[in-house]
Amino acid sequence: MITEKLKTIREKIASKDRVNVAWLFLGSPVTAEIMAAAGFDFLILDMEHAPGGRDAMYHQIRACEAQGVPVIVRIPEVNAGLIKQALDAGSAGIALPDVRSLEEAERLVKLSRYAPQGQRGTHRLARAAGYGMSWQEYYDEVVPNLLAMVLIESPEGAAIASEMGAMDGIDVIFIGAVDLASCLGHVGNPGHPEVQAVIRQIEADVLASGAALGGLAGSPQDAAKKFEAGYSVATCGSDAVFLRDHLQSIAKELDLLP
Repeated sequence: MITEKLKTIREKIASKDRVNVAWLFLGSPVTAEIMAAAGFDFLILDMEHAPGGRDAMYHQIRACEAQGVPVIVRIPEVNAGLIKQALDAGSAGIALPDVRSLEEAERLVKLSRYAPQGQRGTHRLARAAGYGMSWQEYYDEVVPNLLAMVLIESPEGAAIASEMGAMDGIDVIFIGAVDLASCLGHVGNPGHPEVQAVIRQIEADVLASGAALGGLAGSPQDAAKKFEAGYSVATCGSDAVFLRDHLQSIAKELDLLP
């Protein structure tokens, strides 16, 4: 288990300190292990768009834990079975995309917590609990530090940013600028003035609430700007992006050789 690292991340998020994050999209435990070894604070494993099922999720979480790096799983929807499977596999928390109602956020929290506070089923033989050999440590030390992240990707989500940020159990409000732009009629253009105006309002609402603010960073320089603006979590790239960009760069250089 990665108890101490998870506690450190929660402390950083609670104190609005800077947390460096990247995405896992390739469904590969090999690339996941390399990403974990690179030095990010934690990684977000995508199960919304990316390939791979439950087995791939297990292997990626296991590979990252071997490097001492926690993994949060982004599930496609608020679903008891998906949340249970991700947390039992050893996920350090859940990221929920496109949240448009307070009920969705409340359900995420409830399904992530054991009874009587929530409705998560108790499986003492789960991998997260060391297959039963570390159940008490998991229950006492890990469970209270599991993270809940909601993504705002629509005007409806933007309208409830303050309420979600103040909700008990929601740790990070993450602005999904790309999908937000699409919902506002500006597909592929998150820099559009209308989109930016909505983002500025979300930022203000979240920063005034109890939650940490998160968002996409296109580069380390962009991440620095976000941190300066009050963001606590910045995701800078992914396994797919790093591989694609580096390969394209190498191929272009090779084409230019005399």
